[in-house]
Amino acid sequence: MANIEQYKEIKLRLLNVPHTLCCGIALLSSVEYVKDFFQIPVFERYIRHILFNEIGPTLQHYAHIEQAAWEEFGKAVIDRFKNPFLAHRWNAIALQYTTKMKMRVFPLLAPWYSFQGKPPVGLAIGVAAYLLVIREAASGRLVFQDDLQPKLGQYIEGLKSTHALLSDKDIWGRH
Repeated sequence: MANIEQYKEIKLRLLNVPHTLCCGIALLSSVEYVKDFFQIPVFERYIRHILFNEIGPTLQHYAHIEQAAWEEFGKAVIDRFKNPFLAHRWNAIALQYTTKMKMRVFPLLAPWYSFQGKPPVGLAIGVAAYLLVIREAASGRLVFQDDLQPKLGQYIEGLKSTHALLSDKDIWGRH
């Protein structure tokens, strides 16, 4: 790794983004622990897809991180997620979910589009799961702390205005 900034970027994107994207899917599927996510084959394929087909190539494109470096880190992330001795709960990862989406996931979208020109399907699935989780939290069916829940509440009823929610600069800034 060339420098500490590249390492911080690779950690943020390859460790934290998959946590954030998979969180909604796991909560909606009643998967309690990160390690259990890998017991479901389609979920394991999903996390591998986002790591190696979307996040890694995006890092290579905009952060100029070599493929070998992000692939090695991605494999280590999978090993970490599968670790049977880590009892990392998805509901703990959901803490401040909106802020995590804003800081971790959304900054990948513009770089992705700049070199792919099409939607990142895996990231889109994770964002869709986030939106469903926010709706479930607004109804009280899921409980976790997200300081932006009151602001999100104005958009949630049936997710009538997903575009308005995702365009709200007070929540997302300029992304």
